[in-house]
Amino acid sequence: MAFTYNENDTGRPTVKPGTYEVYATRYTIGTTKNTGHNMITMDYKIREDVQQESQGSEIRFDNFVESDKSQWRMNLYIKLTGIAQSGKAMEMAQWAEAELGRPIKITVAEREYNGRKNLTVRKIAATDFPKMTKAPAIESHAKFNSAAQKAQQGMATASQQTAQQYQQQSAAQPQQNDPFANNGQSIDISDDSLPF
Repeated sequence: MAFTYNENDTGRPTVKPGTYEVYATRYTIGTTKNTGHNMITMDYKIREDVQQESQGSEIRFDNFVESDKSQWRMNLYIKLTGIAQSGKAMEMAQWAEAELGRPIKITVAEREYNGRKNLTVRKIAATDFPKMTKAPAIESHAKFNSAAQKAQQGMATASQQTAQQYQQQSAAQPQQNDPFANNGQSIDISDDSLPF
């Protein structure tokens, strides 16, 4: 297989510490290692419709932990994006799903962890550009869950159809005599007939 070398297409530049206009592009659901608290890990995409460095690059692994000490981060995020009224109860996954594709501004700093340098979100703020001129690229769990449910339903339907086809084929075939059944009578084998 051949390809054409293009010196202008060598990947996205490394994202540097700074402030970026972003939107949440995907999230994962998990638990923290030490406490076992529920956690949403949000990944962001740097907006391409705003003039800034690293357009289209990703900033990953912003953790939102379900605990009294860190609830303020989710509350601030909701307030900045305006997805809910104060006092509304919601599940973490429901919140994360609602935030996908919504513009927000984040400030990131570099942090070293286990010998590797990563960006970590230090501040979230309201976007300076609330109207997006380019549709966000998101990976919605609702779409995946819907597709998975349809696939499971399809497999169940196919399984039921296969079982029905087998039953119909079995009923259509004449019963074959079992050569070992002896019409319900016992079979006597003498010791002389055995090879041992």
